[in-house]
Amino acid sequence: MSEEELAEFETDVLAGFVLARASAGLGDSTIRNDTNHLELIRDCFGRPLWEADRRGRCGHPRRRR
Repeated sequence: MSEEELAEFETDVLAGFVLARASAGLGDSTIRNDTNHLELIRDCFGRPLWEADRRGRCGHPRRRR
């Protein structure tokens, strides 16, 4: 998959997330906050979220419950 295709796929996934949240009746500010958090996490990992593992590779240790 090329870089451009990956970027388009990530955009499509995020758009689906937003549509699902809106369909569930969540408000714009809630959806905006959720997408902002996802983008922060994605930036922290430096790669698509589906490639991230559970060990907290962005410098934040995973909490055990």
